[in-house]
Parts: sequence; C-alpha cells; structure tokens
Amino acid sequence: MIFKQCTAEYIELEGGFWGLISIDGEHFLPMNMPEQLKTRGVKFQLTLEPLELMGIAMWGNPVKIITFTTS
Repeated sequence: MIFKQCTAEYIELEGGFWGLISIDGEHFLPMNMPEQLKTRGVKFQLTLEPLELMGIAMWGNPVKIITFTTS
C-alpha cells in the first residue's frame, strides 16, 4: 500500500483524464477515481494500491484508490 497526500488534476492528454499528483511530485493514474475527488487543487490523504496494468495513458503509475479523506 502507498499512503500519500495528493491533489487531483485533469490532464489534457490523449483525450483527457483525471490524475493524482503527490506533494513530492509523483504522478498516479487512478483506475477508480471517485466523483468526489474530481476537483482540481483540493488536497486528499489517500491509501493507494499499485496496479500492474498497461494502459493507453502514458502518464503516472496505475493505482487503485483504497481510502481517501480531505485535508
């Protein structure tokens, strides 16, 4: 499991998608982005599970969001 503080950003690449950027600059590509996280700039505490996936979006590490809380 990965524990991070992140902000959500809409990434305008390859048709657009939501990504997570940690405070230390890591990029995460959530496969199960909840609607309530789709707000730019709000900080969240997240528990993430790394996923071994190949996708079309060549941005960030694929993850599954396990838990989240707002800061």
